[in-house]
Amino acid sequence: ALPRKLSTPLAVLRRSFAWLAAAVLLPAALWATDVWEPTGWANTPEFEQFALVERVVAAPDGKLYVSFYNQGIVDAVRSGPQLGQLMRLNADGSIDESFNVGPGWTRFWAIAVQADGKVVAGGISSAETSQTGSTIYRVFRFNSDGSLDDSFNSPVFNDIPRFITLFDDNSMIVVPSGGGAGNGGITTMAYLEADGSMNPSFTEPNLNGGVIFAPVVSDGSGRLYLAGIFSSVNGTDRPGVARLNNDGSLDTSFAPAGFTRSNDFQQIRGIAL
Repeated sequence: ALPRKLSTPLAVLRRSFAWLAAAVLLPAALWATDVWEPTGWANTPEFEQFALVERVVAAPDGKLYVSFYNQGIVDAVRSGPQLGQLMRLNADGSIDESFNVGPGWTRFWAIAVQADGKVVAGGISSAETSQTGSTIYRVFRFNSDGSLDDSFNSPVFNDIPRFITLFDDNSMIVVPSGGGAGNGGITTMAYLEADGSMNPSFTEPNLNGGVIFAPVVSDGSGRLYLAGIFSSVNGTDRPGVARLNNDGSLDTSFAPAGFTRSNDFQQIRGIAL
């Protein structure tokens, strides 16, 4: 859905996450307002300016991690501390102030929660924005209290990470958004080790300018399913759906058929096995 424009300069984020909590990922941004109030939430997070929700991810303990964007302005929770663009909510909707990434961030999008309670998120540090040169997009990892995990070092992506597929060993597939900042970063997808380094056996696939529009899905044997608005993978025709081997090469034994894509408005945005 398209974001709804607000008529007042103050956007109040009021319990808008209840209907999103069941989803592991929210694929479309949503303007949060105070006009709808579901039952069962005893608390009301409020913000001092526009808050555009990007992703809501449910953790195993029932808490919610929320990433959002407010036009690059540092967030200020009303009558509370500055918590930054990534925060954690308790199951009742109240802000969990024991998790605090601080105000030194411009935007976050993709989120994934590790089994040990650490959180990986794709975003932008306020020290690497267009004001300091080309915008640098990375994946960051935070400890369970929101402090930055300096042992995790991500490569640069050409746009903000849209999806993170996390595996049991904390390695991950990261897919950036379409577009690009001209920073020379990864454009289609990357396979990162648990410390953020690139998996040396994985080669970034060539989608000939296409974009992945769904979380990458693994079949359990290392093969990866992609979906989006691409028309070829590594030079072989594929109508927006493809399967890769675990080294990034195209699995030619999987050839989707029975449908066509005539233009980029026909986007494939989900895969289920």
